[in-house]
Amino acid sequence: MMWSWGANNSGQLGLGNHDDQIVPSICVPLPALEESDDFKQAGGGGGYSYILTKSGKVLTCGNNDRGQLGHGDKHSLMVFSLSQRLTAFKMVQIAAGWDFMLGLTDGGQLLSWGSNSFGQLGRLAAESSNELVPGEVSGFKDSKIVAVAAGLRHAISLTESGQVYTWGNGRKGQLGCVEADGNPLQKTQNPILVQFPQREIVVCVTAGMYHSGISTDAGNIHVWGCNKYGQCSADPKDSSVFLNPHVVFLPVKEQAEGSKIVALTSGWTHLIARTASGDLYSWGRGDLGQLGRKCEQSYDYKPKQIVGLHHVKSQFCGSEHNLALTDDNNVYSWGWNEHGICGTGDEQNVMYPTKVPAFIACSVVAIGCGTGHSFCYAKDTH
Repeated sequence: MMWSWGANNSGQLGLGNHDDQIVPSICVPLPALEESDDFKQAGGGGGYSYILTKSGKVLTCGNNDRGQLGHGDKHSLMVFSLSQRLTAFKMVQIAAGWDFMLGLTDGGQLLSWGSNSFGQLGRLAAESSNELVPGEVSGFKDSKIVAVAAGLRHAISLTESGQVYTWGNGRKGQLGCVEADGNPLQKTQNPILVQFPQREIVVCVTAGMYHSGISTDAGNIHVWGCNKYGQCSADPKDSSVFLNPHVVFLPVKEQAEGSKIVALTSGWTHLIARTASGDLYSWGRGDLGQLGRKCEQSYDYKPKQIVGLHHVKSQFCGSEHNLALTDDNNVYSWGWNEHGICGTGDEQNVMYPTKVPAFIACSVVAIGCGTGHSFCYAKDTH
């Protein structure tokens, strides 16, 4: 069963109504999720959601005023519906920005649709236009794309050869490209190559509201763009923007077993890194509980471990909240909790990781986050 909760002003929870849910509720039956076609990924942007199945089908619902649902029109939906414009492709990953989406096919082709107000679709489309039909993002020098992430209005991708490209809005330096006058590239619809001084193999890309980040096979992290809340792991009082990739140092013991960073995720203004042993480290904005740990001020630019949460096998960030799934099948949430985003049954911000009651002792398959809503796919519930 697919469960959803949180903000539902545009029907993004797939429940057939517009009522916020402070506790997880079962979505209206999904037309593509048959027994042989299991869940793979779920998430969403500003008032809309997507579900990706293992067979490569995409279902969407919610706000569609920019064509972000991929149906070829602007009709909003309150229940998940198969994106007919994508049925010719087998999708392996979906990324959702505020009002645009990116889809990666099994052949390494990248598609985009929705708003193009800042060139975030990465293809030759009229500026400020809305592209209702998915089209190909090109300009990667014939390299296959293996991973993609979407920020508020920019995107970042990783090629098979380990190159990183960005496009869209770049006013805060999130594209990692500096103009001849020393200012950040304001925006581009043409993917541009990001240069890294270290010769490491990039394995993960992520994006926030106005920042971008990567992790490498050596377990190193680089972040660039807005540093207002220490997202780049530097004191904002010294620098509010990093135009080039900045190294993030985590307080882990060198060569310690299980200390290597294997996953990096980002909310609008905070980031969370996971080690091979399942420990989480957080930094950035923390006044709403986003960091899941004690924070002396509204942010903490120094990465620190989230105490008491171990053996995490997957984690996801919404705009200002988080979900984590542990090896023992428990779902934890923390952060901003208006609209019941954390699923705790109230709207009080959750400052530390807390088990979501609905999924205690359940067989949880996977979790996912929209900007202000959450998903969980569980095989059986009590």
